[in-house]
This record gives sequence, structure tokens and C-alpha cells, in this order.
Amino acid sequence: MDLLHAHGFANIESGATITSSSNEKIRPDLTAQMGSRHFVVEAKMYRGLHNPPSVVDSAIQQVTRYKRILESTYQDKNFACIIIMLCRIDNCIKQNVLEQHGILIWDIRNLIYLCKDNEELLNLLTKHTPYSIVEEKSERPIMLGKEDVLSKQLATASNDCVLEHFRYRLENCKSGRIDKRDQVYEKICIDILRFLFESEFSQISEQHRTGDSMFRMDLLCSLKGTTEFWKFLIHFYHTKFVVFEFKNYASPIPQNMVYITEKYLFPTALRNAAFVISRFGFSENAKKAALGCLTENKKLIISLNDEDLILMVSKKISGEEPSDHLLLKVEQQLMAVSK
Repeated sequence: MDLLHAHGFANIESGATITSSSNEKIRPDLTAQMGSRHFVVEAKMYRGLHNPPSVVDSAIQQVTRYKRILESTYQDKNFACIIIMLCRIDNCIKQNVLEQHGILIWDIRNLIYLCKDNEELLNLLTKHTPYSIVEEKSERPIMLGKEDVLSKQLATASNDCVLEHFRYRLENCKSGRIDKRDQVYEKICIDILRFLFESEFSQISEQHRTGDSMFRMDLLCSLKGTTEFWKFLIHFYHTKFVVFEFKNYASPIPQNMVYITEKYLFPTALRNAAFVISRFGFSENAKKAALGCLTENKKLIISLNDEDLILMVSKKISGEEPSDHLLLKVEQQLMAVSK
């Protein structure tokens, strides 16, 4: 309760019984409010720093039930749920739970962050944690109501908050497909692209399938052509649509991924340009394959990585045009063409 109060929550109540319209009763550990948003908080204490996935799954199932009951009973109220877990939870799991269930998880690292500027709170945390937290790092949690994950709310946040928000999400999403990390990475990239270029796209289609269901593209965007770079693509590459592919690989992209992306590009459909966004960019063979696609078939395939995304976010919030960086990437590829 002291922690929530210190961070701006109001109307904090412990052990309140809530009865649904269907006479179901729930008793969350804490209820609270911040602005117009109502919070249900469930706290879980464990003896060890690490716990099996079943522990997290059980807590999620419980709080998902709470959320379902609250939303069906009080449709006029805006509810959010927080699970406080006195152990360490992988950040990709936390992000996945947030995106799939709309539930926040604060683990021991987040609690240390929230207590670090308050000696009394930090002493209480140390006292009630059944293991040493001396060597545990602090990590800033996502806090709905202050720093929402939704891009619409990001638009009203401070510039530093936006940049830190995206950097944090990228840095804390591990490579690979375990725990659906590839889906988490895709969601982060789409959120960044929406922040950067949503006004430039007349249509945005996620997991887009062609009419014959032969191809599924991670993201397909229709261009308005209002700024110079997108006009450049429309004029010189005769493209009305741009494909984005997201690869959460732990190593540079191999050349076969370039050839797979090339199959999505089709001149008759005015779909001649693609961006492959990955953690570490193209391998040398992938770069050669992309040049071959350009010189032989006039299909433009550009590599972007995490650093490119953060650089463009930085440009956007400083008042520069982020697509200028994309133009630079295209120019670099064109300058590498020998004939």
C-alpha cells in the first residue's frame, strides 16, 4: 500500500470483496485508482529468486479472471491489473503477458526501482524479501496511467519518455522465438513504425495475406506520398505499397530470408519495396542477395536494425524527418551497385 501511495495511486483498499453481476465474488489483495483508471493488484511472495513458469501461469489465470469479471460487471469503468511478484520474471514474458492479456507484471527488479529513491520503502522491501537483493539490478516498470504502452498516449508523453520507452522495450526483448519473443519483437517494431510514419500510410495491414493466401506479410502499408522519401519510392520504384518484415534472429539475416521477402514483391500489384527489420541487420551474403534483387528484378529490399529504429525515433522527437534516414539507407545501397 505504501508503495502505491508513494507513486500517485489513490483510494487504496486492502482485501475488498467485489461481487459481480452474476454473483461471482473476488477478493484481490489491493484495489486502487489513478486518475480515471481503476487498478486491481495481486501480490505474490516467493521464497526464491527464480520460480517455474507454472507459478506465473497460475497468477495470470487468477488475475485474468478478476479482469474479466470486473469488465463485464462495471462496463463504464476503465480497469487495469497488476501482478506484483517477489521474484525475477523474464522481461519478454512480462511484455507478452501485457500484450496478450493487458496485465502488468512487476517483479523484484521493478520493485527495487520503485523503492530506490525512498529509504523507508527500500528498507521495507529488503526486510520482507526472503532472499538477498543486494546484487539485484533495478529496472523501470511500465506504469499504466503514467506511461501507457499505447501509441496514442505516447504522443502526449515527453520526448525523453518516448525514446526511453522504445529503447527499453527493444533492449529487454531477447532474440529468438522462445516464449513468443518473435511476436513481442514484431509488436515493438510495429508500434515504432506507427509512431514514426502512421500519418504517411493510408492503410496499415498487419499479418496481411494475399487474396490467394499464398503469401503472408508481417506488415503491408499503403503510401500517401506526402514527404520526399515516400514520393521517391512511388516515383522511382513505381510502388504504392511497402512491405515490412520482422526477424528476431540472434545473428545477421541469411540470404534465403532476402529471397523469401523478394517473393512478396510484385510489380503488377505496385508492391516493389520492402524493409527487413532485424536485431543485427543483413549478413554479407544477404547484402549481395538484396543487390541482386535490385539489379536483376528492380525490387528494393532494405535492411534496418534496432539502432536504425532508435535513431529514427530520436530524429522524430527532435523535429527532424525520420524518413531521411531511410533515404540514406537506399542511397547507400544504390551506390553499391556496380552495373
